[in-house]
Amino acid sequence: MNIELISFVDKTSHDYLPFLKETGEHLCSDKITWSYYSLFEDVKVKGWNHLGTINDERGVIHGTAVNEAIKHSKADYIIISDSDIAFLGHNWHLDLIKILERNTITGIGYNPEKNRYSFFPTTRFFITKPSIKKLDIDFRPGRIKNGKRIYREVISDEWARYSRIPPGSEVTYDTGWQLPIKFKKNMHIGYELPCIMINDDNYRLEFDKSIIDKYANGNILAEYHYRGKPLLTHRKAGRKHGIDSKTSQLWRQAVETFIGL
Repeated sequence: MNIELISFVDKTSHDYLPFLKETGEHLCSDKITWSYYSLFEDVKVKGWNHLGTINDERGVIHGTAVNEAIKHSKADYIIISDSDIAFLGHNWHLDLIKILERNTITGIGYNPEKNRYSFFPTTRFFITKPSIKKLDIDFRPGRIKNGKRIYREVISDEWARYSRIPPGSEVTYDTGWQLPIKFKKNMHIGYELPCIMINDDNYRLEFDKSIIDKYANGNILAEYHYRGKPLLTHRKAGRKHGIDSKTSQLWRQAVETFIGL
């Protein structure tokens, strides 16, 4: 079983990678290949495979890097992940692979965010198989219209059908927006891991009430479960707030306590 996790980092978010790997290996009984691309400039991370440096316009560079990752990975299972992810479940990889027995892709979604597709994995974290290469997905944000790249417009009937957004809504063409269209057009099924927000009774990490109140209405610090088992958590906004920020340190301490690290 060959599993490769690929992340994409800049000079701020790369500091999260050691913790991502540390939690992943602590809870995993099999070998994972840990790889990353630098965005804009080289950054070095010990213990990770540096796949190269991507340079492109700031608005599309993440999508360009995902395109490269999917194109060149030779793994049996490909994981695309933000750097500010941490794993929570023992043998998390086996649960994700089990989900792929009935689905072609699984991961975390946008919920409860608006103006983006619903109930389908996103580039924040997903695992899939090499068959994704046949779908010819362009992960860059925006849609080309009249020679220009546009990022928001009133949703088309086709997009509404595949994205589960009401017709007539304004949609955001974010990184990876083609995922549900290309998968569903080709009769592939995707499974979005349930998002457990910090104020949910099923949330497992422990924080002071002040942090719970601060992030109660969004998916910052959210957990993602499968059949009631916590698999991973997403700090979110790691490119804006380094791992030494107050919230990131509290998140890290909560994860370490929960998994016994």
